[in-house]
Amino acid sequence: MKKQFILCCVVTAMLFSFNSCKTENEPSNETQLVYLPMSVGNYWIYQHFMMDSLGIEHPLNSFDSLVITKDTLINNKLYYEFGGRQNNAPFHKFLRDSAGYLLNGNGENIFSTHNFKDTLLKQNDSVEFNKIKRLIFTFKIKMESVPVIKTTAAGEFNTLNAHGYLTTYYYDSSARLIDTIITTQNTYYAKNVGIIIQEYQYYTEIKVYKRRFEKRLIRYKLNK
Repeated sequence: MKKQFILCCVVTAMLFSFNSCKTENEPSNETQLVYLPMSVGNYWIYQHFMMDSLGIEHPLNSFDSLVITKDTLINNKLYYEFGGRQNNAPFHKFLRDSAGYLLNGNGENIFSTHNFKDTLLKQNDSVEFNKIKRLIFTFKIKMESVPVIKTTAAGEFNTLNAHGYLTTYYYDSSARLIDTIITTQNTYYAKNVGIIIQEYQYYTEIKVYKRRFEKRLIRYKLNK
């Protein structure tokens, strides 16, 4: 279970990775749709759920919090710092809205209001097994163009899906590839609200038990 929670943290962190850089989009003069309202003091509370092999959902006694703590400049661009707790651990990240794109602290696109053609984000990571470098995951995000209605305890929302594709590679002690699993890591955003639902999956849970997980918005507060 400890390994499973580590994998969940890795997957979530990939959405806001600090491992590579990309040229930022400059704001335009046009009015942009805001899918993650950014103002100091805004906060969101999420509850985790497990869906079993029959599709029956089970609420878990696990909650995440997300709060905007301050604004700051990164490379002379205005960013907002997000803090809170994820998977029972404190965390922080930097995000910025720019010309209809949501960017992380490295200027990587993780969401768009209008770009449904391009792959927004491409990431991968490798580790060394017995002096042999092996790829452990690849992760991509591409927007889906068709809005999706999502309902949580916080209400009913018309959302856009930042569709994440995670490919994870597993090796034995001799660095021999023994398994590959591809999962989806969808993140649903609602206009003027923020992230409504985030999906995630664990290797053992999806491979053996056919169970998947998601966290859902249950409460939020936005400053005017």
